[in-house]
Amino acid sequence: MPPLERRDSSSRRATLEGSLRVLLAESLLPLTGFVTTVFLTRFLGPRDYGLFTLSASLVSLVQWLAIAPLASAPVKIVREAQDWRPVASALLRAHAALGCIAVIVLLAGAPVLAIVFDEPALVFPLLLLAPEALVFTLAAAHRQVLVGLGDYAGRAAAGAARWSARLVLVLALVGAGAGIPGAMVALIGASLAELLACRTRVQPSLFATGSFRLRSLAFELLPVAAFAACLRLFSNLDLFLMKALGASASETGMYGAALNVFHGVVLTGSAVTPLLLSSMAGQLSKGDVGAARGLARDGIRAGVLLFPFAALAAPCAGEIARLLFGPAYAASGQVLAVLGFAAVANLLLLVAAQMLIAANRPAWCALLGLALLAAGAVGVMVVAPRYGLPGVAWARTGVTAVVATFAVGLACRVLGAAMPWRSVAVAGVLGAGAWAASGLLPAAGLLVLVKVLVLSLALLLALFASGELGRAQVRALAAALSPQRRPGASG
Repeated sequence: MPPLERRDSSSRRATLEGSLRVLLAESLLPLTGFVTTVFLTRFLGPRDYGLFTLSASLVSLVQWLAIAPLASAPVKIVREAQDWRPVASALLRAHAALGCIAVIVLLAGAPVLAIVFDEPALVFPLLLLAPEALVFTLAAAHRQVLVGLGDYAGRAAAGAARWSARLVLVLALVGAGAGIPGAMVALIGASLAELLACRTRVQPSLFATGSFRLRSLAFELLPVAAFAACLRLFSNLDLFLMKALGASASETGMYGAALNVFHGVVLTGSAVTPLLLSSMAGQLSKGDVGAARGLARDGIRAGVLLFPFAALAAPCAGEIARLLFGPAYAASGQVLAVLGFAAVANLLLLVAAQMLIAANRPAWCALLGLALLAAGAVGVMVVAPRYGLPGVAWARTGVTAVVATFAVGLACRVLGAAMPWRSVAVAGVLGAGAWAASGLLPAAGLLVLVKVLVLSLALLLALFASGELGRAQVRALAAALSPQRRPGASG
């Protein structure tokens, strides 16, 4: 297959269209994630689901820590490289090596982790899922190359393949009675589907040689790696600390059910933020600082405008939890109500980090990550024994909100971008209205989904009426939904 050529995708319109295309594909994660979570919680029960969540979270943590040394910076490097091919091959080799290390760590550490969490049954799921680490890291390398080349359609197709495959395999294997092992095999199959989808778009060689060496960029990559590692550790820190402090497997399942919904929303948003970095890097490399600032403002604005939707979902989170997970998971509603706001804050933190990386301030990202991790650990250990699951959720949300607010202000100052204060005011007013309307309109069962859908549409209309959404976004959405041919290739 002819090699893929870099596309000019650094304009605000191209970034918006690409972001919407990836967002639409990655929205399959919360959609299929809801279905998968509902299916697994009911089939496995709180204890087995808690065991599944704990083992999958541990493997996910090791996977993301493995690729942390090559987090967002490679997108910028591919974007700015004169010839992307040797860069892509070097990235693929590095990811393969890191993936192999992750597999070895999981295989050797499974018995140790079972002792730490006092769960002997944890060993087998960890051993079974360990090979996914290698497939995951290889897919991550391809995702970075696709985004760096501006092939947002390819990045979107890979995400769609992953989440669709995961849903189908979980329903087939667990439904056939395979239990936790079937769920683990389904996760491996989903990563393979994503890797194969990426290889249809771009095919860096694992063994090609070239003049590019990642070692020459080790100092530049280190701060970004530290930030990525801190963010990944923080993502499941509350779950791990709860279990280590004595929470039962059932309590872990309760919290894990809500946390999986939270992770679905966060990963959907985090799939888009590298596009922002790629585009800002492209504009800054051309000397167009004004356009880069405009892209940064758009990213912050998009995160802020998600606040009313989190406010809408909070009052009915208990009914949503009972509907999705079953009556046995009623306590998950208190957690789910709070974590929606944490998801918004997490997205704003990611946007700010991409701004700092584009402005060549990666060390500041590392400091933000360390502050987030330290404050999160202290917060969970203080509130968990006294306030239980809701207190842990509030600790996560509060810490993320404070660090994200500081990070956005810092990034705007460094890049010289203006804060979208009008959008902040509109989001605050609409959020208060959405909270009140959702609380005053009781609904149970399937009616709660109807209520959420109607109020969400009302919020979208209000955003259009306020001018926060307009024709540009509609045109970009239409372009994202329209079929797109594969970028032209040349020898």
